[in-house]
Amino acid sequence: MRVSSLLLRDFRVHRAVDLALPGHLLLVGPNGVGKTSMLEGLHVVAVGRSFRRVPDEQLVRHGASLMEAVGDVVWNATPHRVECRVADTGKRVLVDGRALTRLGELVESTAVVTTTSEDILLVEGSPAHARRWLDLFACQKERGLLSVLVRYAQVLRQRNSLLARWRDDGGTGVRDDLEPWTAQLFDLGKEIEERRTHLVRAVESLVPEIYEKVSGCRTAVRLAYQPGIRGDSIEGLRGMLRREVARGHSLWGPHRAGLEVTLGGMPAKAFASRGEKRSVAFALKIAQARLMREPPLCLVDDLALELDARRSGEVVRHFMEAGQVVASSARRESGWPDALAVMDIGR
Repeated sequence: MRVSSLLLRDFRVHRAVDLALPGHLLLVGPNGVGKTSMLEGLHVVAVGRSFRRVPDEQLVRHGASLMEAVGDVVWNATPHRVECRVADTGKRVLVDGRALTRLGELVESTAVVTTTSEDILLVEGSPAHARRWLDLFACQKERGLLSVLVRYAQVLRQRNSLLARWRDDGGTGVRDDLEPWTAQLFDLGKEIEERRTHLVRAVESLVPEIYEKVSGCRTAVRLAYQPGIRGDSIEGLRGMLRREVARGHSLWGPHRAGLEVTLGGMPAKAFASRGEKRSVAFALKIAQARLMREPPLCLVDDLALELDARRSGEVVRHFMEAGQVVASSARRESGWPDALAVMDIGR
């Protein structure tokens, strides 16, 4: 996937941006001038939403009534124009003039890898960060999982609603009402778990080599996916029913899974330095870029943050080998690849 142009109107802090992207690009400027917002605009064009996980209305510049993000994008060797508009009346996303009825059409077509300072949460944050990363990664890597994830979320809500009602009724609920939802949750959950496990194994096969080059340290890096469903049979999970009723929600399933990273045999969350965690996070995202079904658009925010010139240079080179790079930084370091064109903004 490649983006050749980006047009923003009343997007975040920007009144108007008309950006040509002939190849790899580095946006350089002081804090607060909108470098991250330009990367965010590219992400909106790629998947229809912000990577900051904020409501769409926050993308509209203060005082404006309509936001537009338009990009000329190539995926599957075919050029497309993507238009995203957010107004008081709602949001519309169009591809080649056709309004999408669901964003999943865009998510499953494009390929984008985004890295920000929050990526360190993949190592030290709550399991939810790793789950969101794995699921978006999987949806863009192979088609079909998004519909499974949507259906799983619907079944989980229904099952939790029944469990909460059962709890509020003093445990007098009817087990038979719950059984169909339990069976569906198990079947959908197992499919999600299998795809995540396969993906983690693929990432783990690449991460040690990448981590060594990025960090300059030869340290054993291992990933362990911790599934939310233990075993291959639903029978063992039925023993949790009493506790589930008492708590009013499901205590098993992929929504309770996690990802553990170890460095040198020790849990990175507890024992790794911040620099080591940052290097691991970059290694995870670079591995993702290599594994996408087509060369992705790689959005790298705050490239030089917490990294010296050598390590940040390694990071950008790895991303450039995988796909098109658009990065932001407060400065340009000597030694970064010459193919990374520089655009000074906000000076």
